[in-house]
Amino acid sequence: MFWLLLLSVGEPGYNVCSGAKVRPRRSNNLSVWKTAMIWALLTLCMLCAVAEGSSLVDVYRLLQYDVDGEHLGSRRVALNQHASLVGVSGGRSVIVIPFAEIDIKVVTELLESKTSIAGLLFVLPRDFEGIGKSALHKLEAVEQLLLESKVQVPVYFAEETADLNEMISSLEPARRSGSVPSASTGGVRLVVSAREAKPLAQPLLENYQAWLHAKSPTSSSGSDEVRTPTIAIVAHYDTLGVTPPLARGADSNGSGVATLLGLLKLFSSLYKDARTKGEYNLVFVLTAGGPLNFAGSEHWLDTVDMRVLETLEFVLCLDSIAGSGGSLAEEEGEGGEGLFLHISRPPKEDAIKSLYSEFESVAEQHSVPFTIKHKKVNISAPSVSWEHEQYAKRKIVAATLSASRAPPFHPALTRLRDTHSPSSQEKSNANVARTVAMVGEALVRFMYDHPGRPLLPSPAKSPASAFTSQWMHVLASTPRAVPHYLTASFTSQTSVKGGSVRSAVSKPFSSVATAGVPHASSAAPATSPQAHFAGALRAAFAEFGTQCSAQPFRLDPAVGSTRFTFYDSASAQLEIYKVASIMFDIYAAIAVVTYLALLWLVLGICTRGLQDTLQSFNRHPVRKHKNN
Repeated sequence: MFWLLLLSVGEPGYNVCSGAKVRPRRSNNLSVWKTAMIWALLTLCMLCAVAEGSSLVDVYRLLQYDVDGEHLGSRRVALNQHASLVGVSGGRSVIVIPFAEIDIKVVTELLESKTSIAGLLFVLPRDFEGIGKSALHKLEAVEQLLLESKVQVPVYFAEETADLNEMISSLEPARRSGSVPSASTGGVRLVVSAREAKPLAQPLLENYQAWLHAKSPTSSSGSDEVRTPTIAIVAHYDTLGVTPPLARGADSNGSGVATLLGLLKLFSSLYKDARTKGEYNLVFVLTAGGPLNFAGSEHWLDTVDMRVLETLEFVLCLDSIAGSGGSLAEEEGEGGEGLFLHISRPPKEDAIKSLYSEFESVAEQHSVPFTIKHKKVNISAPSVSWEHEQYAKRKIVAATLSASRAPPFHPALTRLRDTHSPSSQEKSNANVARTVAMVGEALVRFMYDHPGRPLLPSPAKSPASAFTSQWMHVLASTPRAVPHYLTASFTSQTSVKGGSVRSAVSKPFSSVATAGVPHASSAAPATSPQAHFAGALRAAFAEFGTQCSAQPFRLDPAVGSTRFTFYDSASAQLEIYKVASIMFDIYAAIAVVTYLALLWLVLGICTRGLQDTLQSFNRHPVRKHKNN
């Protein structure tokens, strides 16, 4: 009816309102044709522009960063091109790589053929449970390649969804036939509409510390406290990965943070009673900027009271305790279930020798392989491999306890597979609880001078076991990629079963400010899961420690004389369009024009008769003569 009314407007010989025939006006003969042709062209344009269907998918961009002015990572954001699978050549398209097809050789070839790809999209499983080690090896190699390369096309990662799986299935016929996606063949078009990335401002980071004082502590200015030896337990809590929103870091270094909090809870029960207080002050420090040359530890050393440094007898750093997110090459070697104590020099002090001996003794009693690995620290080197090396540079005896025998190619790097899958969750929780019991037992024997005597309950009976398991769940569900998680635009796949991060901790967040923690506000956006996480850390410190404090600091652009610059636009939404072939549009347009012509002809015959309608094609314009 719409087309009928449209063509009837101004139709010669017919009045739409009255239905009566009127004398045709020759000036309107061409207007009908013009109207029909205009609408036919508009219909053609609409057919060419409208896709068969579309869907939205959350995607996460490859980290974009600069190191000492060298541009690395993905340097582009916007995307608008047809999609194809690996193996289709001859046209410029976005290469979609399912997890099963990820291979270092394939990705290397794609990156080298810069003119034949418009972008890369890696489709990852939501859960790495059941994935073979061969496939995980390939993923690790690709992560390292991408982080060390300058990629001039957009590179995105996405967790598999029904829409993505359907898209991959729809691209299979084109790969089998070898057809190149284009406007003439149709297919799938991927679009990311976003501005290009901008450098992030230097973020405000926070260290957290809590004290457990030895017997009869005095004020911080008292001489007795200065003479009391101190042991520091340190762990960095933020992460960095190939794509920031997926850098959850269940093992690196969520397990280290959970172990530190478990030790804080364990020793707080001993230090509450004056009769069971130890002879050592204990300071627990959670540091920020771990992936950036352990900037938090460097800041803590620069700002802590010199009297604390003078009494600092030993620093124990905790890193990747669970053993689920380290290098696969390490896990397949000897001692994959064990622990490594990384030190910078063999101990010279009798007290430290005794402490290391207690570690070995406790590990043997728990049937855990334990190895002390010595790696000399280059004091003049701008970067370090382990967090304890920051302290070793200051001539402080320190060590890192880890399930990894060697640091990754990038210190504190979080791998994509470093998540809390159902299969690894029980093992990771058990390893953390075991480490809390082992470290706690070794320290208690050392501080209370009871060598070789079990003093603490087993990991299964330890009250800290459920506490650390709860924290492991929270840490594995909260991406903490520095500095992206401190920006208001940071979005991520954060999901905590049974509630948000806020509900996953026992202490109300509103009580943090009144529980002894200074008012240093969280650097993360107030409503983000990362802010809730920061509040939870402060709440735990306030509950179990004393003299708790949050120490905000700006990340120095030159971290250890290495300048880091990071960029925003870490996440986006990918629009997936199913586009029909342009040949279909052409055939449809011809059909529409034919339909309009026939409709005009039928209406003309019905209203004016066949003869008058046919005569409208060969009427000549009437010549006007001037009157003399």
